[in-house]
Amino acid sequence: LHATLLGLSAATASGMRVTVPAVCLAYAHQLGLLQLSDECAWLSTPAATVLMTALLSLELLADKIPALDHVMHLVATPFHAAAGALVVAAPAGSFSAGSVGDATSSESVAVAAGFGALAALAIHAAKAAARTVATATCCGSANCCLSFLEDVFVFLIMALAILFTVAAAMLAIACVCAVASALGYLLCGHADRHQRTHTAGVAVHAGDAGRPSIVKSVLVIVSRI
Repeated sequence: LHATLLGLSAATASGMRVTVPAVCLAYAHQLGLLQLSDECAWLSTPAATVLMTALLSLELLADKIPALDHVMHLVATPFHAAAGALVVAAPAGSFSAGSVGDATSSESVAVAAGFGALAALAIHAAKAAARTVATATCCGSANCCLSFLEDVFVFLIMALAILFTVAAAMLAIACVCAVASALGYLLCGHADRHQRTHTAGVAVHAGDAGRPSIVKSVLVIVSRI
């Protein structure tokens, strides 16, 4: 259960930053704080660690540059999903595939990878939407501050995931639920606005349709006079 919650927390954090969860898991494995599964043990190899650390630096830097951050969010969307699918099964004992012939375990890995990808995409979509709103209202001046806050959040959730897994899992679940509620609210609000617009259009059309009969009645009365 501990490893499963750790993987789910890391998958959620992948929605904020592609590289941070994988790098944190790799260094935690090297420090002996956790064990990676056999399928993801390559994350802690020196070459992979150096490469991911370099990519992490580039990601954090590019996210602070106006305009470039929006381009990166768009281009990196599939990588967020892939990172979420990868890290959800990275901790040993979470969703290990076991032997090649173990169909049940392989199905568990597939389900977990799908959930991790969806969780990462949901958080990424919420982050991109918040950045778009900030750019429209503040001309991009607040994006750098938002980026720093996102950095603090993702490193915090990874530290909690490694040291206090249950707390991190609760925070991750709360984030996913908040994003789902916000999306549902927006969709319902859009549907209500569409319904009100349609109703108003019908009322105006009905009013326009009734005017000729009124005009005709007035003309009849005038002609009799």
